[in-house]
Amino acid sequence: MHVLIIEDKPDTDSGLPVFLESKGHVVDSVGCGISSRHPALAGQYDAIVLDVKLPQTDGLKLCRQLRQAGCKSTPILMISVRNSLDEKIACLEAGADDYLVQPVVPSEFESRLRVLFRLNSRSRVSAH
Repeated sequence: MHVLIIEDKPDTDSGLPVFLESKGHVVDSVGCGISSRHPALAGQYDAIVLDVKLPQTDGLKLCRQLRQAGCKSTPILMISVRNSLDEKIACLEAGADDYLVQPVVPSEFESRLRVLFRLNSRSRVSAH
């Protein structure tokens, strides 16, 4: 699986990219928004992990922008330290497919990504 992680501190080792790579996944990490020519918009990722708290923009806004800019079928898993129901609902309504509260258990994180990928693969097959 090819995963894009957009998080607030990509220079620090959150452990999630390293964990996913150890499981055979390809991971790209960025620390803020993405340009209009970013590979995420061309559907080159199997999943996007998006931190709600980003340094130059908020994750909800970026999630909406991704969905509006053409990243409609790539699953988005939002992560946040906030555990409120309002936060979770806001993320899902902004276009996220799932939401995890940090600190994230790596095995659950990978499992949720696999489920999102599987569901997305099924919807692509049934659409054809």
